[in-house]
Amino acid sequence: MKKIIIFAFKITSVISSLIAAPVACGPLELSWDYPGGNLKFRGFKDGVAQIAPDLRDTNFAWFYWNFEAVATKAGKVKFAFPVGASRLSAQGPAVSTDGGKSWKWLGKAKTHFRKGAKDCDSFEWEFKKVGEKVRFAQGFPYQRSNFEAFYSEYASSPYMKRGVLTKTRKGVDVPMVVIGKGSKNVLITARHHSCEASASYVVEGFMREALSDSPAGKEFRDKYTLYVIPFVDLDGVEAGDQGKNRAPHDHNRDYGLGEKALYPEVKAIINLDKEKKFFVVMDMHAPAVRGDIHEAIYFAGHKSPSNAANSHEFKAWLDEERPNATGRIKVLGKPKAAKVSGDTGIPCGHYFSVHGTQVAYSATFEFAYANSNYNYDDKALLKYGEGMCRAFVRLDISKSAEPRKGYAEFAAFTKKLSAGLSKDIVKKTTDAITKGGIAGHYLMAAHLARAGAYYKMKNFNEALADNEVVINSPYATQTQRNKAAFGIMQSLINNPKTKGETVDKWREKLLGEGYHLYEVYECLYAYYSSAKRDDDAVAMAKMQLPLATQFNTGRVRNRIMRYELKHGDKAKAIEYARETVAVLKPKIYPVVPPGVFGPDMVIDCVTAMALLPETTVEEIEKIAKLGLNHKICYDYKRKKLEKLVDDFKTKCAQQK
Repeated sequence: MKKIIIFAFKITSVISSLIAAPVACGPLELSWDYPGGNLKFRGFKDGVAQIAPDLRDTNFAWFYWNFEAVATKAGKVKFAFPVGASRLSAQGPAVSTDGGKSWKWLGKAKTHFRKGAKDCDSFEWEFKKVGEKVRFAQGFPYQRSNFEAFYSEYASSPYMKRGVLTKTRKGVDVPMVVIGKGSKNVLITARHHSCEASASYVVEGFMREALSDSPAGKEFRDKYTLYVIPFVDLDGVEAGDQGKNRAPHDHNRDYGLGEKALYPEVKAIINLDKEKKFFVVMDMHAPAVRGDIHEAIYFAGHKSPSNAANSHEFKAWLDEERPNATGRIKVLGKPKAAKVSGDTGIPCGHYFSVHGTQVAYSATFEFAYANSNYNYDDKALLKYGEGMCRAFVRLDISKSAEPRKGYAEFAAFTKKLSAGLSKDIVKKTTDAITKGGIAGHYLMAAHLARAGAYYKMKNFNEALADNEVVINSPYATQTQRNKAAFGIMQSLINNPKTKGETVDKWREKLLGEGYHLYEVYECLYAYYSSAKRDDDAVAMAKMQLPLATQFNTGRVRNRIMRYELKHGDKAKAIEYARETVAVLKPKIYPVVPPGVFGPDMVIDCVTAMALLPETTVEEIEKIAKLGLNHKICYDYKRKKLEKLVDDFKTKCAQQK
């Protein structure tokens, strides 16, 4: 049983072999004896638990871990990983307080990311009571139990059948799902590398949309038959293995070896292609733990001319359909297909791009575990999968290397509708809407363009009506819905006849349906501030903050600071201002970022500094000078900075 009990005295020689040295420590119980569990315990000293991923048969250092901690004494515990290694996702650990049923990010603000070769990743958790049980994981886990819950939900669907691909090396049935009745067969695979759970949420989202009664779901089932292998390495998924670079090679380096292939799952997938003659193969993965491209979603695999043409068109529609938290997908890949080297084969995506029976498009996708957006989570990944299915049905996939025209035509249509005077836009969009005969997302583009024209004409009710059509339409793309959500809030807050209960109703609807957009929160904050509803305004600012870029983080933070100051908690406001300065100062000193927003960051930093009792006139003048000397410091910003400095000098003089 994979369990360690840490007592508040010297650890016995039996356990000490697992750690650096016997130490006295606060009591904890750590375990990872459940599906997906993984940990190597290295020691406990001075309130710090030294932990690491259990690599098992992985060839080199990797990052997956997943464990449970139970407190036998209340108190704060720090969990630290080996020095010089990145082991935490971009939002820190995923945390579950209900035994793994639901998860959320601890958040980057509560996580320490190593800053050099001699530093280490770490995070803290304060256990409030004896018996408190918390699970921590590198990312959002997705186990067989998640898949079975999904399958149970859709088991009665007439559009889905369940089968068995083969048996694992441990003799376990590998599930296979078949959806649709179309003439073209599509294969989706996931978890060639067992730890890459973020990909599984995308696959489930894709299946949900394909099984739905939405226009895209119906079209997909009529055109395609989808075969899904949710766990290529099911044994590794349940054991909590890394999977990546498993010795002597992993599942995704087992293709192209023929009878020398190690894994029955890979042999079965190749044989399935011979039977079904797949038209498209999509292999879903997750990249490294964090940093650079590893916090993005991207195409990988073989970037042949035809694959590149298909991928660029797919990218355009995926960006149109993506949830806001995920960011835009990038098209990467290698121009040449990988080749077998000795006893090591090639990846799934490369294999099918060259050796597939009738494959027109073979792509590998990488889905980040986390990114800079706190709302990039399991729900966002599910939404991405749904959008991926909607994007897929709009593709004209072929083996041609010629650029695809579908999205370009849609973009040109949208641009043409929005050009001209507002009254002319209303006329031509109304003509398009009433005439009909155009695809649903084209129709929604007309409603959006007309809503924008009505808004400029201050016909707020008409603008609201058009935006409401879009946000409720099953034909609208996710980008169109996002624009409509912002348009609704703009129409409401600029209409002097809008009542507070109407704003509240739309706030509940939009946020309840996942429209966590910076612009929506900005509108809500502006409305509640003008209505003197301070509690609602600060609530919007706090929800907006995780979505803020580096250029507007200070502005949002200062809104929260001013709320605390206004409502009598000066100590809390000062502490918050101190944190704001700590966030902003390294970003603007000694060089302010170029562009029009650089001076804004200086203004925000000076605003926060002015509240701190330790700030001197010399310090505030030094920082303000960075903005005043900026190449793009507009006159009104210059005057604002100068006034902030003058007001601070006056305050200091009065205090003397």
